Amino acid sequence: MVTMNLSFGVFAIFILEIILSHRFLSWIITETSGPSKTKAHMSCNAGFKTIQAPSINRILSEHEYPSYSFFSITAIATYLGLSTNRFSDTMNYMGTQWASRPAVAYLFIVCVLVAFLLVRLIANCDDVTELLIAFVTGVGFAALFFKVNTIAFGDESVNFLGLPYLVSKDAKGDIIYVCSKDKQ
Repeated sequence: MVTMNLSFGVFAIFILEIILSHRFLSWIITETSGPSKTKAHMSCNAGFKTIQAPSINRILSEHEYPSYSFFSITAIATYLGLSTNRFSDTMNYMGTQWASRPAVAYLFIVCVLVAFLLVRLIANCDDVTELLIAFVTGVGFAALFFKVNTIAFGDESVNFLGLPYLVSKDAKGDIIYVCSKDKQ
């Protein structure tokens, strides 16, 4: 993989999937209901604030509907939340120091999303409908790509914390080997 770490390499693929899915979603919305009539203030756009050379094709336009920034942050938060959920049994098994970590992670994920939502609303960058569409589609695409990536690359591809993967030998039907000292 590019990053020499399976989980971060698959996460890089996920980011590419999210970029392409937003472009597709934006294209579908534009084709069905026309271009967005709202024009966001320049301070709401990420990246360079000056006009770029027209010969350079940019991957992202200045303002695509629904909000690309909220769509992305929601998708990333969902992906990381689902990853935490996938390994929550392992953390519970590892003891009391690890048992509360999934709940804390979910709390921080919600806090970041709410803070980002409030900033976008207060700065008047997006309207509520646009943010709601971005949220719902971001969660949906992230859940879809999480499932696809775990099927394609396995559970270890979403193990960001490097936790041990617990497998029951009985469930797999494998033989359990027991080693003991020789009696002499």
